[in-house]
Amino acid sequence: MNKQALFSSPIFFARSVPRAAGCLGLLALAATIILATAEPQENQEDDAPIVALHQTEITADKGSIDFRSGVTVFEGNVRVIDRDVSITSDQLQVQLDQENQITTLTAIGNVVIRQPAQNRVAYCEHALYTVATRTMVLTENPRLQVGSSILEDADKIIYNMDSETIATEGSRTRITIPSAQ
Repeated sequence: MNKQALFSSPIFFARSVPRAAGCLGLLALAATIILATAEPQENQEDDAPIVALHQTEITADKGSIDFRSGVTVFEGNVRVIDRDVSITSDQLQVQLDQENQITTLTAIGNVVIRQPAQNRVAYCEHALYTVATRTMVLTENPRLQVGSSILEDADKIIYNMDSETIATEGSRTRITIPSAQ
């Protein structure tokens, strides 16, 4: 099935699921994609279909849903955009529990998370957001840039949205802070 047929057929819709707050709230909204119908819109940039959800747009080359496992997967040139944050990755996986509540969100491959209002950009190959703990774990070459300061060389960068704290684990961490001119 080609990507246009996938999104044109009655297989995607937005379901009302509580939205996770913080920098990855839009991923939680993306996770509400379950089966039904949505109106595709053409993306003028690459002709990938867009599924519009409130203020959030998710684009991908293809998508799939496994009702038994509760996993929704978007693959290929994944872009999630809303008013507060944008995320790009090769793949986005959303895990739901038995009550269709979001448990985890995983962005895989060439992950870039941008928060322009906070002047933050995170880069990694794997980002895992756990709803219960409101924690984002960046792994596989994680790098966080806040303004002109850069946090890198850690095995993991862990961001807790409730306490607004960042911790690192693993190898020696390096922070580069430019000098005032």
